[in-house]
Amino acid sequence: MVKLTTLRPNCVDDVCILGHEDYVPLDRPTTVAYSRHEMGYASGLQHAIALGYFSEITPVSKATLQKIVEGAWRSPELPEAAKHRLPPGK
Repeated sequence: MVKLTTLRPNCVDDVCILGHEDYVPLDRPTTVAYSRHEMGYASGLQHAIALGYFSEITPVSKATLQKIVEGAWRSPELPEAAKHRLPPGK
């Protein structure tokens, strides 16, 4: 799981920048924060949602998800152990 955050000057996570055209809820340049990734099992996330710790949001399109995955493969901020859990990049 990765977080989306507002793009700031000198941000270390500048490999994948998203905008409103990539994900409608975004209203400013946003970066995928690979440096703050979390790894776990889907069942753990589903449990956290059930407890109200997280809420489901509008899913990203397949094209945007592919852009995020490709950025993950290029990101120096994402450890190799995390990259091995990703689908293949282009």
